[in-house]
Amino acid sequence: LLRNLSMLKVLDLSENHFSGTLDPKSSLFELHQLHYLNLDFNNFKSSLPSNFGSLNKLEVLHLQSNGFFGQVPPTINNLTGLTELFLSNNQFTGSFPLVQNLT
Repeated sequence: LLRNLSMLKVLDLSENHFSGTLDPKSSLFELHQLHYLNLDFNNFKSSLPSNFGSLNKLEVLHLQSNGFFGQVPPTINNLTGLTELFLSNNQFTGSFPLVQNLT
């Protein structure tokens, strides 16, 4: 479905009761023009794929209130244009990666 939307800039999939693993091979990670991504209030149960770092035009990333666990991948540093990042109400562990590239 998403593969053909290569110019998509805004994607809001919040509150859809999506569940299971967020597949690192998902076509979601091929949306390189994406500026806004909202996956809040779903029911994902997986670690956060490092592929989020490939979405380097993201300005807003909402991932709150899911079941993401483990460490936030260091590739989050690739999102240098990020102005809003919401990660609350997940099960992240460990330290947050250095965000030296984020302003």
